[in-house]
Amino acid sequence: MLWGFSTNGFYHEGFFMRAVAVAQTKDLQTQHLANILWAFGRVCPNIALRQRAMLSLLPSCNQQVQSFKAEELGSAALSLAKTFGGNSADGKLPGVAIEFLAHVVRLAPACVSSFSLQSLINVVNAFAMISMRDEDHIYVAFGQEALQRMQAMSSQELLRTFQAFLAAATRRSNTSAAACSGLMAAGLAWRVDSLKKHEAQCLSRLCCEFFGIEHDQNLSRKELHDYCLCLAASPFLSRGAIENKELPATDWRGRVTYDTLSTLSTQSTDDIESSAEGDQESGRSELEAITHRATCPASVTARMVVKNTFVHIEGLDGDVIAIAALQRSRSVPSLFMQG
Repeated sequence: MLWGFSTNGFYHEGFFMRAVAVAQTKDLQTQHLANILWAFGRVCPNIALRQRAMLSLLPSCNQQVQSFKAEELGSAALSLAKTFGGNSADGKLPGVAIEFLAHVVRLAPACVSSFSLQSLINVVNAFAMISMRDEDHIYVAFGQEALQRMQAMSSQELLRTFQAFLAAATRRSNTSAAACSGLMAAGLAWRVDSLKKHEAQCLSRLCCEFFGIEHDQNLSRKELHDYCLCLAASPFLSRGAIENKELPATDWRGRVTYDTLSTLSTQSTDDIESSAEGDQESGRSELEAITHRATCPASVTARMVVKNTFVHIEGLDGDVIAIAALQRSRSVPSLFMQG
């Protein structure tokens, strides 16, 4: 009943209070626990009541955490983050909540391939709201999984995944999440012409917020393409680095130029050519490299081929991000991240 009411957006405080009291007398399984946490997180506006309800169920969650399925871990983690996330900054995240989320940090990376895309996004969004010890394990493992799935994602799925990692990058200043969001921004740049109107509007809002631009009107498709490539060129870019809506025509932050970025191919990742000759990767001297100085403690490398453009993104010597394009490669796309 709690799940049904919440699915339909119905909330009655008296019923919810009584229901959670009765639930504590039942032999609840992991699906029951996850559904109740989700129900309170979705429709209960009374934060104090929601916190009390979740705190009463968390001991059972911690006892049975090894039995939680991937979907249930993602749902429970997001519900807890939405409820207690506001307290995490001052160290007041409840101990039982910390214990459960620590279990998620430990368990989720080992079974990340079993997470649906929505559950993967739920986990990334959850840890974007809270600060947890060793949370980088989540962003590395889930980032690698998301990048492996990126070619098969619809544009809407890629946009939602990008939004989750971008939130983690900006809120938590996490370099692994930043690298993933940069690579996904590059993927969105190739698809920008095929985005639906509401998808383009969402991407426009995300770009404007990231670059500190007044969101008075939606960016054009050409602007979206260019801004996504700028974000991809510098996934560690601090917010507000670009103050005007117009991209600079001269050297940007000393390294990245708008003119060079705009020459990259705009072919969609859904339209791919392959060749029996396989990859024709060249040496670094043959690449038109675009580099930007950034703080990058991890080594990140990614490659993908879109139409006849070979795109190479790499972290070098701990502090350089490079993006390069080569027109001669004609292989089936491959994309990976390491570090």
